[in-house]
Amino acid sequence: DGPKHVWVIHRQHPGESQASWFAEGLLRRLLGLDSSAPDGLSVSLRRKFTFHVVPNMNPDGAVRGHLRTNACGANLNREWATTGEYEAPTPRRSPEVFHALRAMDA
Repeated sequence: DGPKHVWVIHRQHPGESQASWFAEGLLRRLLGLDSSAPDGLSVSLRRKFTFHVVPNMNPDGAVRGHLRTNACGANLNREWATTGEYEAPTPRRSPEVFHALRAMDA
């Protein structure tokens, strides 16, 4: 509930399944689910930051067995900003990034 916001995004590339384990471990640590006593570091971090955790940025690509792209064939690592004549993100080609950026700006 802290004043600064931290976004942690996992599995932009759906083939990176190990990121799901990292997301679970991060959430368990931040929420204190693995210990009976409060974790001082996690408590301190939660006081300073509001965490926004996206455990799977690209579920459509993961379900379809894609290694790097979403259901529209876009590599989400290339969809965060317009470069040259390539406009990104767009709601049609990369809705995941489009809406994540809107939430970050809110």
